[in-house]
Order: sequence, then structure tokens, then C-alpha cells
Amino acid sequence: MEKIVLYQRINKLCVRCGKLLDRKGIYCTECNEISNIGDKDS
Repeated sequence: MEKIVLYQRINKLCVRCGKLLDRKGIYCTECNEISNIGDKDS
């Protein structure tokens, strides 16, 4: 569980779909939205 979280932080994965983020880990090409790990809006 901890390894997964660490992996997400290193590789900047999208919080919604889990895909790798583009543009320096800010933009998600899968969701086509700005989706940052540290910024969750719900």
C-alpha cells in the first residue's frame, strides 16, 4: 500500500484514472483535466 502511494508521488499519477500525468505532472491526457495529487477536489 505504501509503495503504491510512493510510486504515485514519484511518477505523478492522476488521482482520477491513475494514468501518468503529462506537462510536468500536472495535466492528465486521459481525463483531459488538470489533476494534481496534492489538489483533490470532490
